[in-house]
Amino acid sequence: MSSIARGTWRWDSRLEVSFPYSPEVISAIKAQIDPRDREWSPSTKTWIFTAPLGSTVALQLLRSYFHNVEVTDSRDTYQSPPPPPFFEAEPNVDPDCARLYIMPTAPRFVVDAVFKAFAREYHPDRLPAGEKQQGHERMVVINAAYERVRERVAS
Repeated sequence: MSSIARGTWRWDSRLEVSFPYSPEVISAIKAQIDPRDREWSPSTKTWIFTAPLGSTVALQLLRSYFHNVEVTDSRDTYQSPPPPPFFEAEPNVDPDCARLYIMPTAPRFVVDAVFKAFAREYHPDRLPAGEKQQGHERMVVINAAYERVRERVAS
């Protein structure tokens, strides 16, 4: 065969390969690569191989069947979306409610539940040593916002 097989290293360190349909290649893949190390994606019509064993065997197999195997690497170019900003409020929104991520009309039990969730996540006693100061600063802001919102909300 003189066709080209194209592969891409994905962001999750798996190899995604597309090639012209060939029953020989497909039967060789099924015979030589463990089902746990391979996956067929019908939506993209590609084979996905896990690293290191599945992808190594797959590349050797494809090089024996295809004249040219092109492999690109997209692992370095993948960028996860930035985390949402912490405690930034939109204009005309109560900043204390924005800090607690609640609606201004939220009932008291919701305000209490949100505060408890923040306390479990950011309390300095529950954080590793390197994050205790940052957790303390966040808890000061959360406590102040909670007290102000709690005073305004009816039971």
